[in-house]
Amino acid sequence: MKKKNVFLRALLIYCLVLILIIGAGLFVLTRFLTSYEASRPDNTVEEFMAGQDKYFWLDGLQELIDKGFNEFSLPGATLEDYGIDENAEITWRSNVSDSKTEQTYTVRLGSSKICTLILRAGSNVGFGMNNWVVSDWEFTMPGGTDIRLSVPTGCTAEINGVAVGAQYIADAGFLTVELEHSFDLSPSAEIYVIKGMMGPAEIKAYDADGNELDAVSVSPTHIEFLPIPTDSFSFLALESAQVYVNGQEITGTYCAPMDLGLEVESSILHYECTDLYDAGDIRVVQDGDVVEPIEMPMGQCYIPGVNEDIDGEIAQFLEGFIYAYVDFSANKNHNAEGNFAALSKYLLSGTELYTLTANTIENIAWATTSDLEYNSISYYDLIPLGNERYICSISYDISYTLGGRDLDVVDGNLILIEKHNGKYYVADMSALSN
Repeated sequence: MKKKNVFLRALLIYCLVLILIIGAGLFVLTRFLTSYEASRPDNTVEEFMAGQDKYFWLDGLQELIDKGFNEFSLPGATLEDYGIDENAEITWRSNVSDSKTEQTYTVRLGSSKICTLILRAGSNVGFGMNNWVVSDWEFTMPGGTDIRLSVPTGCTAEINGVAVGAQYIADAGFLTVELEHSFDLSPSAEIYVIKGMMGPAEIKAYDADGNELDAVSVSPTHIEFLPIPTDSFSFLALESAQVYVNGQEITGTYCAPMDLGLEVESSILHYECTDLYDAGDIRVVQDGDVVEPIEMPMGQCYIPGVNEDIDGEIAQFLEGFIYAYVDFSANKNHNAEGNFAALSKYLLSGTELYTLTANTIENIAWATTSDLEYNSISYYDLIPLGNERYICSISYDISYTLGGRDLDVVDGNLILIEKHNGKYYVADMSALSN
């Protein structure tokens, strides 16, 4: 009996010790688990997220918008302007890191990242572990795109009403416009690159005169602006010439015989084309030689032998003809027969011009004029039409009295000059043949 009591006492002591050991182990385990949970950054983030309503995140984004992202940010823009869905679900996930002092988490609105939470290690919670504290957060606007703008040289661009400065020019090139004329040149352009553009962007471009340019989308992030084709060419060349524009030979589609209003087949062609981006280089070859252009009152001229400054024998002839023609037309000194005799020395006999002029003697003889004065005369645009044949423009400004009325007359004509037996003659004149 005595031995049995000893055994029971020993068993009781053992059980008590075992209970104490188990209790202590459970206590330590509970403390460990509590410390472990406190040391998990996910738990800290979950608690932080539970403490914020949706407007905490939406207000943070709006504040970011209000501050602006660059000089082109649209003032007064809203979340809707930036395409943000306020009703999208807010989620978060860890950015896995082995750091024991700092962890980061990404917060998303729908599929877009809107914020980064920064956690730093806090106080010791036992067993060599620390808790975590959300120490900061950084809002991030979703999106951000690099925009390319191809702007014609000499034009300007603006985004949301703010001029895009030269510091954004990244390259130079040409626009990919469809050309109406094969010899036309694509307009040159500056390539602007705006990195990380966010939010609404009203993009416009203007030419030097302030006209807004049309825009085409090359890609979702590349816009080309098309200049208004205002260039053109208009010039004269002989029918036998070879004409090149920007290295490409052009033919009858862009030219027509010049209407001289004379009884002579015109060998002068008038080349003309409008609405070009770049007329560029014009080259005219006559009989194997490149012809240099001369700017004349009737237009740019690529005809060999054209004379801007008429002098010498032909100048004396033209001056004499103008005086003789005006004296006859105004019936100077009431001497129609005598004036025609003086004029006829300048006219080519046998031509329609000669006949028409002679037939007006009787009509002119009835004109009672007096006080004829020459204010000015001129002759210009002497253009050769082969050997010993020319066209030339003349003009005159005269004053006289007719039937008691004082008149001022400013007029001009295109004349055809031919040289026969070493002498110049007028073979036709536009005003009389019309």
